[in-house]
Amino acid sequence: MDIAHDGRSFARIFGVAHALVLRQVNALDEAGALLRITKREPRTMRTHYVVSL
Repeated sequence: MDIAHDGRSFARIFGVAHALVLRQVNALDEAGALLRITKREPRTMRTHYVVSL
């Protein structure tokens, strides 16, 4: 749906803690399901991802 491309934006839009979003993005990436991490920004903790259906 092209709503958010990184974890911080997703957290802000949906009112969820950024740490919870990061945890789930990492879990989904490791499981190889639904999304793939494309970039990590260590200073801001932004994790960019793409949906992989």
